[in-house]
Amino acid sequence: MIAGADPRAGAGDRLTATVPILYEGEPAGLLRGEVAIDAPFLRRLRATRGIDLVLVDDHGRPLASTLADSTLAPVLAAGDPPRLRLGAGSYIADGFPLVLGSGVHARITGLVSTAAADRAVRELQLAAALLAVLGIALAALLGAVWSSQVSRPVERLAAFSQRLAQGDWDELLTLRSVGELQTLVHALERMRSDLRRYREQLIIGERHAAWSLMARKVAHEIKNPLTPIVISISDLKRSYELGRPDFPSILDHAVRTVSEEVQTLKHLLEEFSALGRFPAPVFEPCDAGALLADLEALYAREVAEGRFQVRQPAAPVVVTADAAQLRQALVNLVKNGLEAIDGNGCVTLVAAAAGEGLEIAVTDTGPGLTPEQRAQLFVPGFTTKAAGSGLGLTIVERIVHDHRGTIAVEPGTRGGTVFRVVLPRDPRS
Repeated sequence: MIAGADPRAGAGDRLTATVPILYEGEPAGLLRGEVAIDAPFLRRLRATRGIDLVLVDDHGRPLASTLADSTLAPVLAAGDPPRLRLGAGSYIADGFPLVLGSGVHARITGLVSTAAADRAVRELQLAAALLAVLGIALAALLGAVWSSQVSRPVERLAAFSQRLAQGDWDELLTLRSVGELQTLVHALERMRSDLRRYREQLIIGERHAAWSLMARKVAHEIKNPLTPIVISISDLKRSYELGRPDFPSILDHAVRTVSEEVQTLKHLLEEFSALGRFPAPVFEPCDAGALLADLEALYAREVAEGRFQVRQPAAPVVVTADAAQLRQALVNLVKNGLEAIDGNGCVTLVAAAAGEGLEIAVTDTGPGLTPEQRAQLFVPGFTTKAAGSGLGLTIVERIVHDHRGTIAVEPGTRGGTVFRVVLPRDPRS
């Protein structure tokens, strides 16, 4: 037989068992035993297992407890998580029911404190936070070191390489970085010094070659007019000595010949002088449409005769340039084109936007040029005309070069020749 509970809080319950004593088959007495399930009993169990125990009745009222506050009673329903809070403590709980007497129920719940585990988790979280802060600080420090020792030097090296590619070889490269980059710095600095020395030697060599070529060209071009002059004077002297009756007409012819050749010499010397003292361009905003309109007005007669056509750009194009020098270059190209067609054909001048710049094309329908002639066109002194000086296209090339542009010559789609000039929007940038 199992006995019931004492309703006083903390009194616990008692488990009672009664067994009859038989003698020769007859009851001779009763043996009765009892265990008190109270706070001392639960504390003894706690001492052996280290688990807090709480005994509650079927209404959830505490009957006995090993907790410091014996009035706390855990309530566990089906499906509840095993973790719960009682007062200021946190526990993992589990329990089982007891049947006391007839229909009197109670429940024993075991509680394991999670304070140590919670403390360990908080310490781990704090350590993780400290490690995260330390990692961020270390990353920031490494980033600063990387920026100062690697990233910024690499950026400066890239900028320096770009300046080298653009021909700026005068600025010295000095920076401190990690060993590998420092080796690259020294290599680039040696390359800059070598390039600068080679450029100076090349400039000197080109200057000497240019003066030598110029001297030969001047001598050659001066000798050509001098030959008719010498012949005319010799013929004049011989006619005078022979007392020829037509001496006045011979004298008149000699004077005309000498005057013409002197004018040729004067024109030639003016061209050489202009090439030698060619001024630097004065950059200002230049409207391509206005430039083409000036040329159209200059060659109004050729336009009226159908030998010259001008096609304005579809939209206004303004570049930074020396308008006077560009006009001079285009006049040279148009003049060459008109001389190439020799009154039978047409020269077309077209301008259009090309990316961030301007493209100008001068096309003629003349006989065209051979590949060998096109390769020599911009060499000073080369000409395909009987009376040409060979300096006009040299001046055109120099003007285009001073504007940081390019000029190319190519055969036309239907014969003739095309000169294509491409200029940047602003040559100073």
